[in-house]
Formats: sequence, C-alpha cells, structure tokens
Amino acid sequence: MDFPLSVFEKWKMVCPKCGLVQKVSKVWRCKCGHPLTLITRMEDIQLDPLILKERPLSLWRYKEVLPIVEKSIVSLGEQLTPLIQFDSMGLESCFIKLDFLFPTGSFKDRGSSIMISAAKLMGVKEAVEDSSGNAGASVAAYCAKAGISCKVIVPSYASGSKILQIRAYGAKIVVKGSRSDATNLAMQEAEKGTFYASHVWNPFFIEGTKTFAFEVWEQMGKKEPDVVVLPVGHGTLLLGAYKGFLELKELGMIENLPRLFGIQAEGCSPIVDRLHGGSGSASSSHLAEGIMIRDPPRLDEMVKSIVETGGDALTVGDHEIKENWKKLSEKGLFVEPTSAVSLAGLEKLMEEGLVDRDESIVVPLTGSGLKTPQKIARLIS
Repeated sequence: MDFPLSVFEKWKMVCPKCGLVQKVSKVWRCKCGHPLTLITRMEDIQLDPLILKERPLSLWRYKEVLPIVEKSIVSLGEQLTPLIQFDSMGLESCFIKLDFLFPTGSFKDRGSSIMISAAKLMGVKEAVEDSSGNAGASVAAYCAKAGISCKVIVPSYASGSKILQIRAYGAKIVVKGSRSDATNLAMQEAEKGTFYASHVWNPFFIEGTKTFAFEVWEQMGKKEPDVVVLPVGHGTLLLGAYKGFLELKELGMIENLPRLFGIQAEGCSPIVDRLHGGSGSASSSHLAEGIMIRDPPRLDEMVKSIVETGGDALTVGDHEIKENWKKLSEKGLFVEPTSAVSLAGLEKLMEEGLVDRDESIVVPLTGSGLKTPQKIARLIS
C-alpha cells in the first residue's frame, strides 16, 4: 500500500557522504552505498516551551521535530526517562539518565517507536532487522504492537536472554555466524523488498534517538549540559544526541553544543583508531557486547559529531567496566555491563584532564541488567 507523500512533504532524505537529496520513501541506502539521514527546514518549525508544559511526559511531546503524524504513532508508553544526580567521583554536577527504563529495557525504544510508526504509515507488513540483542528486541516489540511480521537475524554470540525476549514478542529468530554475516543476510532480504527496520541504516531510527537531547535540555531547566559521555558501537545514541542538540541550537533554544565524548571497548574502537591512529588494543572486551562493532557504516558521521562539538573518544577495558558497574549497583542502579562503559569513560576523561569536575555532565545508562543475567552472575561471583 502506498502512503500519501504529503505526510512527509516537509522532510527529505539526504546522503551525508555524496549530498544526494531525495523524497522520503522506504529506501534505506543511498546509491553511493552510504546510510541516509532525514532533514527538514528548521526555520519552519515552531516549538513553544510553554506548550510543552501541557503535554504528556513522553518523547512524543516533541512532535514538531518528529517526522510522524499522530494517527500513525506506535507507542508502548515511552515516558521521559529520569535524570538523577550521581554523587560519586567527587563531581559537583554529574547526572545519570536512566534510559534503561524504557518498555523493552533499553534506549533503543526511542528509535524503534519512530521507525515502526513510519513503517505503519507506509503500509509495511513485513520487517527484517539484524541485531546482537537490544535493538532486535525493541524492533520486535514495536512490530508486535503495530501488527507487522518481524524477523530478527542475530549473530551466534547473541545473549540467550535477549534472544528469549525477541521470541517472546513473536518475532522469527535466525542465527547467522558473525555480526557482519547477520547484517549481510538482512540486507539481502531488504533488497528483495522487505522493510529494513535497521537501527543502523534506517534514517527514521535516529529521529527517535535525538529525543534524548530534547529531554536532557528540558530536564536541565531548558539549557544544555557542558558534557555528554556515551557508549558507542553503531553510534545511534551519539548521532541522535548530536542531531537533537544541533536542532535545539538551530531553533534558538540553546547557545552552544555540549561536548560529546564517545567511549568504546578495548579491542573494538574504530572511532578512537580514526581520531588517534592505531588499530585498537590487542586485548578485547568480553563485557561490552552491545558496542563491539568493528566497521560501523556511519563512522564518518560519528567522528564528525565528536570533532565538531570539541569532544573526543577513548577506550576502556573490562576491569574498568566491572569496577564502574559495581559503583552503579551500589547506588541502586541495575544495568547491563555495556551501560557501565560510559561511567568508566568519564572516570578516565577526568584522569586525563579532558573533563573538569565543576562542569555539568550527563551520562546515559542504556540497558537493563535483566538483559544479561549470566554475565552479571559472573561479575557478582
């Protein structure tokens, strides 16, 4: 079923690599092979802070900057996630954003809700996604809510508990070798016409993750933090945060972009390697499974978002991840080990003098501890 183009008349798809601009469609890859992104004329958008006070506390309160009409919204009740002060490390103004409290237990629900809403609007009946776990579970859940048949292709090392969650939503599971093997198979199906509900390639997904920035801005008294420290694999939260803060600046809501710092795991750090040379550490993380991405297709965009905001990237090892996971647990925060990557990175950033103790800092916690019970059992023992 075709969808009315008038729904997306204010939006365009653009390729960040070659600059090609086209109308919004189910296409997920430019002719040059690069992922696409969505753009609109920010001067045409009116987002009145006073109106926000009257709206429900969900990411849909920022509807003016989202490419979705209300009649097509697929929601599982995405509330604004809490932003709480973290009194550790001697920091004066460090805040933890609890993005693991979304319906499926990870921040990926931000992107899935927008992307599957777009799929519903386009009349999609079948979708395919490749994922190591959290994104697959999120896409499966929202497809279930939308009545869309879903297939999730996972690598052989995917967590059993995450696979169980995907199955619970009624999605079909296909296990296919490495992470790249899973992606290649999903792309083959997408090229045959199945909607590619990819958290990496589909441009609608980042439109969802950018709501992170709008929430932080509002929760901090309608101002931006000095620093945001994020775990980075495929970079969907990093790119969403960058796009969201950039739009806030274009709307005149903030004066400066926060410095964005991307934290990667030892042995798998393409951003760090690009910025600082080298080919990664000889050791490899066993705890940060959610960000072990060696060849992210949006690498150039991720590097740009860090450089343009005056941020940086660095790696952390399993010992640092473990110690900071314990710090979070001792504060009553039960997250999967990948979520501790950003806090471990913040500690290292302070040690290296890249972040000052008196700066305002936001650190997202991206996934629930219920996602990886086996790994957490080993950490505790």
